[in-house]
Parts: sequence; structure tokens; C-alpha cells
Amino acid sequence: MSAAAAPPDGAQPERTALAWTRTALALDVAVVVALRLTLPVLGAWSLVLLLVGLPAAVWVLVAARRRYAAARLAMRGRVVLADGRLPAAVAALTVLLGLVEVAYVLER
Repeated sequence: MSAAAAPPDGAQPERTALAWTRTALALDVAVVVALRLTLPVLGAWSLVLLLVGLPAAVWVLVAARRRYAAARLAMRGRVVLADGRLPAAVAALTVLLGLVEVAYVLER
């Protein structure tokens, strides 16, 4: 493969970073929508979702940007890639959203 036909350096990490950004923004929206739906039914307990969920979703966005920078350096052999904290945080936040929605359904 010639140098002209090779994909540009960083295309894969950039696509992954964009996917993580979309995931973080979707989590932000999900937290706000869940708060709006559950506030009349669950009251102050739904504010816990806002106080925990929104900063966690913002952290996912920041961590995705850092992970992108590390992935670009790793492609050049300078850094080892990050651990699995980012996927674990997304999974935990998704479980939290699910638990709040289950509580909402049971209270209605």
C-alpha cells in the first residue's frame, strides 16, 4: 500500500471519540428527561439522579476527550491506552437511569 492510499493517521481514534461524545451527550439528555418525568412522582429523590447523573455524564465527555488524545499518542507508540473506567462509568450511569425509571413506574 502506498503512502497516498493509506488512511489518515488518527481516523479510528477520532471515530471512537465521536462515538463516545455522542454517548455522553445522550446520557446528559437522558438524565434531564428522566428528571423532568420523575420529579412530580418521586420528588426530591429524582434530584439525586440530577446530582449524580449529570456530573457523571459530563465526566464521560471529558474522559472521552482525554482518551482520544491518549489513543493518538498510543498509535505512535508513546503511551499505553487507558483502562476500562470509561465504559464502567457509562454502564453504571445507565443502570442508575434504569433504577430511577423502575422506581417511577412502581410509584405511578
